[in-house]
Amino acid sequence: MAVYKHDNYLRQRNDAVFDILLEPGTAAPYPGIYRCEFCGHEIISEKVIPLPSADHHTHDQPQDGIYWRLTIRSS
Repeated sequence: MAVYKHDNYLRQRNDAVFDILLEPGTAAPYPGIYRCEFCGHEIISEKVIPLPSADHHTHDQPQDGIYWRLTIRSS
């Protein structure tokens, strides 16, 4: 999970973009931190760069699929 010290560097937004689950290899719609919904693994991605493929990291148990969620969007 992403953490921070100074809250004046972040703003809370209720944008729908934070609710979208993206499949591996999908172009990131925004630059920022993306989190694997299954295991919590986080990556940093630039806008329009494809998110990591399904074999990017391993899970300890079988998974239904990997989905990435934007958790911190940079401007």
